[in-house]
Amino acid sequence: MSDTSTTETFGAPNDPWNLLSTGYSLERFYTRSTDGNGHSDLIHIKISPLLHGQIIAMVEDRRIPAYRTQADVVRDALLHRLKYISDEYEGLIDLADLEQEQRQAELDRTKRQRDAWKKYLNDLDAQLTEMIADNELDEAEWLMDRNEWSDTMTVPYLRKLADILSKHRKVIERRSTL
Repeated sequence: MSDTSTTETFGAPNDPWNLLSTGYSLERFYTRSTDGNGHSDLIHIKISPLLHGQIIAMVEDRRIPAYRTQADVVRDALLHRLKYISDEYEGLIDLADLEQEQRQAELDRTKRQRDAWKKYLNDLDAQLTEMIADNELDEAEWLMDRNEWSDTMTVPYLRKLADILSKHRKVIERRSTL
C-alpha cells in the first residue's frame, strides 16, 4: 500500500478537479465514452450472468439518471476503481489522464443539462404558441402555471423561462380583452 499522505500532489493542488484533492468524488458518476475530441476505444469483456443481471436491473430502474446504458455503469466503475488503485499503488495509474477524464465528464454533463433546458424551453414556447393559436387558453394557462419554476435551472435559463411565460401571458391577456 502506498503512502497517500505525501505533500507532493499532481498538478495544481488548489485545482478543484484535482483527483488528489476535492475534485474527485466517490458520489459522482463518470460515464463519458469519448475523449474531448470524440475518440474512443472499444473493449469486450465477459462477465457473470448474475453481475450482468444486476447491471441491467440498475439501468432499467432509472433511479440513477447518469446510468443510461450498461456501458455507463462499466465506465463509471472503472474510473472509480482506477482512482482507488492510484491511491493504493503509487505510480501505477496516470492521474493526469484520470483528471482529464473527470473534467471532460463534467463538461459533458453540463452540456447535456444545458441542451435539455434549451429543448424544454423551445418545446414549451412552441406548445404555448400552438395552444393559444387554437384558442386553448385555459390549457395554456394551466401549462404556464405548471412550468412557472424549475429547481434545476440556472438563473439565465430561469430568466428565459420567465420571458417565455410573460410573452404568452400578454398574448392571452390581449385575446381576453377583445
